[in-house]
Amino acid sequence: NINTAIDEGKPQTVIALAQQLFQKAADEEQTPYMMQGYLEAMSHRKQLSIDSLYVDIEGLEKWVANPATSISDAAMLHTLLGSIYYYSERGGNDNKPVSELPEDMSQWTRQMYAQRAFDHFAASVKHLEELHEYSTRTYSPIVYMGEWSKYYNHDLMHLIGRRAAFGIRDLESQLSWSYPQSDWKSFPLDYEQFKNDTLKSASAYDCPTQAMRIFQRMLAMIDPEKEPSAWLFMEQNRMNIIPSYRRDTDKHLHQLNKMLTQFEGNELCGSIY
Repeated sequence: NINTAIDEGKPQTVIALAQQLFQKAADEEQTPYMMQGYLEAMSHRKQLSIDSLYVDIEGLEKWVANPATSISDAAMLHTLLGSIYYYSERGGNDNKPVSELPEDMSQWTRQMYAQRAFDHFAASVKHLEELHEYSTRTYSPIVYMGEWSKYYNHDLMHLIGRRAAFGIRDLESQLSWSYPQSDWKSFPLDYEQFKNDTLKSASAYDCPTQAMRIFQRMLAMIDPEKEPSAWLFMEQNRMNIIPSYRRDTDKHLHQLNKMLTQFEGNELCGSIY
């Protein structure tokens, strides 16, 4: 099987078996297993030839752009592409903003990879509210369901939303060379103020604002009275996404203490300290 071939260090065998898995899943219309097979083959092809990465990325781009691709599949493909572009970053350090990326990826700069990663993370949350109705269990072949997702009944909204928010946050250091970024301290920490904030962007690739918009949408979907643990965990995430060296420490601590008082007795309060 695939795992045995991986353990034995046989990339060609892994690729062949992964392609068989992909085709079998395609015949049976099992998209999560198609993704598993595609990503496994992609990973091992890259070990043999780095140029194969461009071809495999193009295949994923066509897949996600296909009108027949479902909302949940598209969201998953977008978040995967965001991560792939982020971790595949290469090329020169020309930080000039570009409105149209060259078709030949071998000509891309690091800035271009970062822009494309941002585009896909942003696209993954286009139908964020609808993803609340889908389960991460459907995508178990490629998704690890962590301890915290139980608070959201393992819905796809929290997985895609959090991955997009934190993925975009991590792009700030590269994109800030070319695109103005909002100050993390400019966002209200108090939720009652934050939920109605207009969150204006400083540029098309404003990472802090885009990340906060995602949290604004996710928190609006959770009723703190009916789902206190889910809301509390997501609110902690909103605060923790702010880089520690960019926080107003006093305001941050004040808001955490306010949360402790509001949700006294909740099992998640221990994670606030």
